[in-house]
Amino acid sequence: MQPMVVVDCLSNKHKLIMKKILTILFAGFCIVTTACAQDEETRTLNAFQGLSVGESIRVTLIEGDKNEAVITTTNVDTDKVLTEINGGDLRIHMESGSYTNNTVEVVLTYTQALDKIKVSSSGRISGKGTVRSKELYLKASSSGRMELDVDVEQLKIDVSSSGKISLSGQTKTQVIDASSSGKYHAFGVDSEGVRVDVSSSGKVEVSVGKELRADASSSGKVVYRGSPDKVLADTSSSGSVRRD
Repeated sequence: MQPMVVVDCLSNKHKLIMKKILTILFAGFCIVTTACAQDEETRTLNAFQGLSVGESIRVTLIEGDKNEAVITTTNVDTDKVLTEINGGDLRIHMESGSYTNNTVEVVLTYTQALDKIKVSSSGRISGKGTVRSKELYLKASSSGRMELDVDVEQLKIDVSSSGKISLSGQTKTQVIDASSSGKYHAFGVDSEGVRVDVSSSGKVEVSVGKELRADASSSGKVVYRGSPDKVLADTSSSGSVRRD
């Protein structure tokens, strides 16, 4: 009978170990599930004409019949995402604090033509549909990214500090300033006249039909497509202007 006692003790010990393992695994699953929990909030906004986005927030623009922000977050509460309007400009940013392993995505619906869009600090802006306006100013800095389709009369671009703007669509004229490794990709934008100032390893790609005026310095590069009637290029300090 003594061996049976030993077997029973080992069996009970094994069950206890398995119970502890399952408890630990379940607790870990709960922690991971909580950490990856998503939060969503819909906010009704007043009308705005300008937009500024930063701090790794991703925004998708949609023209519609209401001004609304649908905010989806992971590992951070939606009330930490601020949507502030001042002077007709909407700023989407994080409340002051420290955030790690979080994501913030905003689907932004707007009703009025936008005249100013800015992105910085690793923010991202993209669009569903075409952004239409008479005049549009776009700025990307500090690793901010922007990708849009546009239909405007006058387009002004400012890209710097590893910012990147990629566009398609059409415009009559473009005025572009690119510096400090900023990149502007716009072969897909039909344009009659283009004025470019690029420096400090910035790069600009454009399509032009009538006139190109380009200043390139300090390893800045301008690459153009099309057969413009006039090309006025000024280069210095390893800057370059060339046809693709």
